[in-house]
Amino acid sequence: MKLTMRKILGVCTLAVAAGAHAQAQQQQVSTPPVPIIQETVRSTVQEQNALVLTPEQIEQLKLGASNARKQMISPYPQNKVAKPVTRTFYIEPDAAQPPRMVRLSSGWITPLVFSDTNGNPWFVKSVSLDCSLVTDGVSCGERTANSNGAAAATNIVKLAPRLMYAYGNVVVELEDLPSPLTFVVTAGQSDEVDAQIPVRVAGRNPNAKPQIIAMDRMPELDTAMGGFLDGVPPQGAVRLKVGGYGAEAWMLNGKLYLRTRHTLLSPAFANHVGSADGMHVYAFNRVYPSLLVSIDGKANAMNISGN
Repeated sequence: MKLTMRKILGVCTLAVAAGAHAQAQQQQVSTPPVPIIQETVRSTVQEQNALVLTPEQIEQLKLGASNARKQMISPYPQNKVAKPVTRTFYIEPDAAQPPRMVRLSSGWITPLVFSDTNGNPWFVKSVSLDCSLVTDGVSCGERTANSNGAAAATNIVKLAPRLMYAYGNVVVELEDLPSPLTFVVTAGQSDEVDAQIPVRVAGRNPNAKPQIIAMDRMPELDTAMGGFLDGVPPQGAVRLKVGGYGAEAWMLNGKLYLRTRHTLLSPAFANHVGSADGMHVYAFNRVYPSLLVSIDGKANAMNISGN
């Protein structure tokens, strides 16, 4: 009896195992593919088309991105962009005068170009400034050197703000000039930015080459000289005709002003200023019909007449 029960249990176990194996084989059989019908295709295409932007939508995205980039042109509120202007500083080192103000703006580099009365470049000896506020590209760790490794001689100081808003000062020492020049620098505090500032220092650079004509002092009373030198005649100036040689002349308050790159030989002038780019302005106490200038080492007559 016991043997019979063991046989029965064995047969049942084999039957259960066989059933499980058959079920597993049925599960491994892949189901037949779902037939593709036209409605399914149409639905899929519509879903894909819904993900594709229309030309109008693409244009709107471009416009939005463009407006965002325009707002990033200036870091200042309301996308304010300062107006670039060029000014000229006339400085008497020994005179008691307040420091000149240099107006900076984020993203702008403002060069200060130093020269003497006669337009000779006046090289910079050193620059002192607060590197957390402003940089000149040299004093704050970067230095331009020549082939010998020494700092390159220059009469230009390039200032750029490190902060959107700044207020401080910069001290510039020129070679063989006992008095340092002090400038107040501001950033983001004006609607104008100084694009370039020619700094004309009274006197003559001791290292400059000898010139035929030289003056020891800047014009103190004739404020019109700077305007003529910059090519911006003051109000009331009457333009005169100049016979050739690429010169310009004006009459103002009975005086003659001549703007030229040539060296004047005659007559004697009452005032003279020059720039580092070789431009000169000569002032005379009266209008002369003819002037004598040196062109390529030769004396040439320059005729002056009215309009």
